[in-house]
Amino acid sequence: MRDCSADRLSVHEGDPGYSQYVRLGGHGARIKIFLDGAEQRGCVTADRTQGWIRRFKESNGQLVVDGDRVAEEVVYGKVEFKIEEAA
Repeated sequence: MRDCSADRLSVHEGDPGYSQYVRLGGHGARIKIFLDGAEQRGCVTADRTQGWIRRFKESNGQLVVDGDRVAEEVVYGKVEFKIEEAA
């Protein structure tokens, strides 16, 4: 696994981090996102410079549904990106 120098990654087309996400993941590499050293799940956008992650909200290990959508939350801390190369 290697560090990634991107400032922002996002799965949302039109977000400033989307092109970096596509470029990094487009070669079969797996992108891992960490907050304060702990690997995060369900991330949709993360900004390393500003120190936040938008992710799907969970309760007791289950996704939280709000109407017809999965709820999201923003959490703050030290954000790191790591790349796990494809085998």
